[in-house]
Amino acid sequence: MKKHVLLHGLLWLAALGGLSVATGQPKPTATAGDLPDYKRSSLYTVLATHLSQRYGAQIDSVFIQLPIPDKYEDHNLPDRYIACPKRENRLRPESMATFIDTSEAAKKMVAKWFDRNPETGTFDLGLIAERGHYNASEADVREALLTQRGLALIADAGENLIENTFLIINDIVYVDKEKGAAIASAVFSGLALVAAATSVAGAASGNTDAAEAGVAATELALVGSAISNSIAGFTVKVTSYLYRLRWNDSIAAVFYNDFWCDTNYAPEEIARRKALFDGLDGQSGLFALDYIGKYRVKSDKTVLRGLHDNNDVIRKVCARALDKNIAALQKKYEVFKVKTPVTAVNGLLLQSPVGLKEGLKPGSKFEVLEQRMDDDGNISYQRMAVVKPIKHLIWDNRFMAAEEEAAGADFGATTFKKKGGGHIAAGMLLRQLK
Repeated sequence: MKKHVLLHGLLWLAALGGLSVATGQPKPTATAGDLPDYKRSSLYTVLATHLSQRYGAQIDSVFIQLPIPDKYEDHNLPDRYIACPKRENRLRPESMATFIDTSEAAKKMVAKWFDRNPETGTFDLGLIAERGHYNASEADVREALLTQRGLALIADAGENLIENTFLIINDIVYVDKEKGAAIASAVFSGLALVAAATSVAGAASGNTDAAEAGVAATELALVGSAISNSIAGFTVKVTSYLYRLRWNDSIAAVFYNDFWCDTNYAPEEIARRKALFDGLDGQSGLFALDYIGKYRVKSDKTVLRGLHDNNDVIRKVCARALDKNIAALQKKYEVFKVKTPVTAVNGLLLQSPVGLKEGLKPGSKFEVLEQRMDDDGNISYQRMAVVKPIKHLIWDNRFMAAEEEAAGADFGATTFKKKGGGHIAAGMLLRQLK
């Protein structure tokens, strides 16, 4: 039934012109190489560990393997865990505050931005130049301090890069579903017995196809039983706490005046500035993290297709729950919203690499933004149009969607239709509206 609905949708869209019936995607008007680079927010993720709870160790293990969502730059630091005491079933605010202070998270997030060498104490702008898409000369601090263009670039880096750096502390708690697991296991075990009987009967009658099919069905059912015996119905509750790195002109001025040094500075001055920076602690107040808010979600029902062992189940459930929380935080808090590029345009239709992982629904609305730069190098964004995703052409980019053969997992992008506004071109940016 779904295939018929999807085909109908593709044929209807093809009638608008510019769509391929084979893929349901707009014919691109620009290639990836033609698109301008855009600046993404940066993200540092931390897990509150409950090792004394059931599946606590497994959740801990899979969390470190999960990649940062591709709409963000990876700003992870070595400290990725907050160890919760045995009696603490949920992460407490005091534990988060202690972690942020003792780990010196804010100072280290700033140090990472400026590629600080912990041995020498020197900084450089290599990472800022890379993420901001500046060339080496434009990002040079000495030049920046002497030219209006350079000052604008440094201000732009602070406004669009450094201050859009976030920490998310995730508290993942297992919800016991033992009864559901037992029922699912019994179903799988029953299927295994039926499949085995079919295989034996087929072999006895000389029907090798039936025998082989029975063996395959038996193996599949046993795999399902092995997963279900301990973990089918695996469910978690995830609470994600969002913080934003504090960065403004005043903080930047102190940083450049008191701490910045590179290899061109005199050795004694480098040593002096290194000692000053090292002496700052989490209580200094200069570098800090501002609490934005939180969101709590319960994981969706587990789809066992494409899963082969317990770790796969845990990884899939946790990854999707975390993605749901990030999508909800984006929608709830303006400062955390991400922009994604328009990669193809044809008439009223356009395409962007965003999908179900980011919480897209048929009723979602996005504004199309054009990035503009004035004569001084200052960046601003102008709304050009409003678009909505087309129901049957939403990309399923959730974790392991391809493995479970989900509809739309192979789209590679979501197709939108313009609902109002002016000209749209590849390279413009989409940002979701509330």
